[in-house]
Amino acid sequence: MEGIDTAVCTDPGSRFFDVSFYPSVSPPRFHQGSPGTTPEEYHAYYRSISASVLKKDFKRIQEAIEEWEPDLLIELERPAAIAAAKHLSLPVLSIVSASMFRNRNFKPDILKGLNRFLNNADMEQVLHLRELYDYTQCFAFGPAGFLPRFGDYEVTAFGTSCIPPADTAITKELSILFTESRRSDRSLRQMIIDAFLGAPYEVYAASSGFHPGKQSNIRFQNNVRLSSLNGSRIVIHDGCDAVTQYCTAMGVMQIIVYDDSCQRSWNAACLKRSGAGLTIPESLLSMETMYETYRRILADDSFRINAQQLRTEVLEKGDLSSILPHL
Repeated sequence: MEGIDTAVCTDPGSRFFDVSFYPSVSPPRFHQGSPGTTPEEYHAYYRSISASVLKKDFKRIQEAIEEWEPDLLIELERPAAIAAAKHLSLPVLSIVSASMFRNRNFKPDILKGLNRFLNNADMEQVLHLRELYDYTQCFAFGPAGFLPRFGDYEVTAFGTSCIPPADTAITKELSILFTESRRSDRSLRQMIIDAFLGAPYEVYAASSGFHPGKQSNIRFQNNVRLSSLNGSRIVIHDGCDAVTQYCTAMGVMQIIVYDDSCQRSWNAACLKRSGAGLTIPESLLSMETMYETYRRILADDSFRINAQQLRTEVLEKGDLSSILPHL
């Protein structure tokens, strides 16, 4: 953002340029069992709303705010940031996931750590994570069909959280991008080879754990930047918000491989309802289901037409730059 000084308080593994950097807490991550269908369960699965993690994160964010003295805080899925902003009377903007506003039940003790942290910070207890956002100005992104009713919450909706690419010619028949799949990179790579090796078109496959290189018509990359999807006709991905929104902004047909986690299952259901793509449960993902779903989507032109309609709607609603007047 030209002319605006920016500081980032984030996990040490993140990479930013032209900003001041402040460290953050990295909660322990465990990858056994289900991540759960609600945001509360998802955060509990990754241990990001335990009282100890929130206490440490609150302290780090508070230190960054006191040193940097910002005029505004922007947070993304960071409960401790909302608490710190409220504690220091600092305005805060929140980027929220549509899945946070789904009506799904979960066990109340999942929020035990969060409420213990809030109690120690002299803040009100909550029954759902979304109740923390009463203090913030919220922004959500996606086509209308991808957004729920927000009820009494003040949520401003735009088309996409990315800057969409300009119209480009189709140069990639198929792109595959995995960012959150719990399948091993080795099994995913072999599945892609079994399904598409020797096909009469180029396939671009990316995951952070792939060894880069080309095998016949398949190019493997460990670069998972969204721009690598430019020029794609069809994209197979795991349904995370960033990739889903980028694909809708490009107007490409999508195949979402989903599990029961809140964002991925939500985006898969919305995509299927929109008619702009198809979905595969991750538990049923195989060489056969991947190839057959790709063949089905390519054979029906209605998917392409619906994907283009989504793109038109998304671009009309604005992109990430639309937030600037609110800063």
